[in-house]
Amino acid sequence: MKLSDSPDDVTALKCKVIYTMRDPKDVAVSLYKLYYNRPFILVDCNGIFEHWRDAEKYFTHHPEIPVHFQNYEEAIKDPVCAVQALSDFLGLHRNDDLCRAIAEKCSFSRMKIDKEPFAIKLDGEHFLYRKGVVGDWKNWFNDQMLEDYYRVYEEKMAGSRFYDTYARSKQ
Repeated sequence: MKLSDSPDDVTALKCKVIYTMRDPKDVAVSLYKLYYNRPFILVDCNGIFEHWRDAEKYFTHHPEIPVHFQNYEEAIKDPVCAVQALSDFLGLHRNDDLCRAIAEKCSFSRMKIDKEPFAIKLDGEHFLYRKGVVGDWKNWFNDQMLEDYYRVYEEKMAGSRFYDTYARSKQ
């Protein structure tokens, strides 16, 4: 869902927004693995770059909305710190033991196990929980694909506040 499609109450009530970003190359691999050879049709929502541009425009037009930007890669690198930052953003009394427990409970491997009874599976494999690792795109992209990706990234994201987050220099 694009932020521009958010209910009016988000702005009227100045709801806090948690905006999580993930390396688009890893997102592309995840979507490929999700949809490849599956018995359903992928609905094109114009891609992640349009989604980010929409969010950027939304936040610019609604500076009164408190936003916590969370980077998936940073959260994976230091999950306790990510939970602490989220707790601070939400204005909660921070309990570091609780933050550590939440980080453990929300780890990808733990969630995959805990969600097993509710899992949607295709061909015996989890439909929504695959790997959750950072940088798996390196196992899928060849040099030409990477060049094509950065050509599109630079075209679509030039001038964006989010550009530096996943720019070529961050590879």
